[in-house]
Amino acid sequence: MQDYKEFLEIPEVRKAFEDMYEKEKQSIKNRSLSGTGFDKLHLEIASIKMSVISTDIYFSEIHRTRYK
Repeated sequence: MQDYKEFLEIPEVRKAFEDMYEKEKQSIKNRSLSGTGFDKLHLEIASIKMSVISTDIYFSEIHRTRYK
């Protein structure tokens, strides 16, 4: 059984994770947060944190179902 860290090191998984993270980050910036009054720095921090969390949840679920 492969642990989650090893799973993320698979080149295809790593690339897919990075691609999804970047798309999520941009999407979050463009959606709801842009009108909340955050300055650019706090908008960047919030989008990074939220995109890491959502991407990690997605790939954690893939790992969990693939390596039960």
